[in-house]
Amino acid sequence: MRAAGTGGDYPRLKQDRLTEHEQQVAHQLVRAGVGDLLLIDDGSNLRAEDIAETAPQMEGLALVVVDRLQAAHSARLPLSGDRLPDASQVLAGLARTVHVPVLAVVDSDDPALLGLLDADVLVTLTATAEPGKVQVTVTERNFGTIGSAYLQPDLLHARFLDAEAAPVAPTHSPAAPASSPVSSGTTGRRRPRP
Repeated sequence: MRAAGTGGDYPRLKQDRLTEHEQQVAHQLVRAGVGDLLLIDDGSNLRAEDIAETAPQMEGLALVVVDRLQAAHSARLPLSGDRLPDASQVLAGLARTVHVPVLAVVDSDDPALLGLLDADVLVTLTATAEPGKVQVTVTERNFGTIGSAYLQPDLLHARFLDAEAAPVAPTHSPAAPASSPVSSGTTGRRRPRP
């Protein structure tokens, strides 16, 4: 989010090599209401419980992003394989506790796995025939597809840009998604409805 907001590129942001101007803009973004930034290294020992214990201590927390949950099992990665459904439930509990959305990126389009994660909202990115364009579809657990749009990836700034509207076709819930190919999936938890 800081790379997109500053106009600086994401690789330089990760390496802490933004220009002085970009650093000033990033600090202004934080002061302008982004709230505290908690950056946790996604090293080999990161667990959903670690995130759930740390996040409530942040003042002004507005969003928790977990990048990424790995579908393939890895003994050194707690956020992987058959541990993902439990991790997803811990993150859902975090969302309910701190009353902020939790967005967890999953590197899979496997409908069975996505169903096990039991996400309130599922955002899927689907490759299109046109290079440089993806279709983003938002599906709600109880209501099915609620919206879709085409976006252009701006990988240098770690963001998506508007492209054009995508047609909305009714589908099933995330537990039984439509059979369209998905290049990656994202699960998100949102605030309870008032």
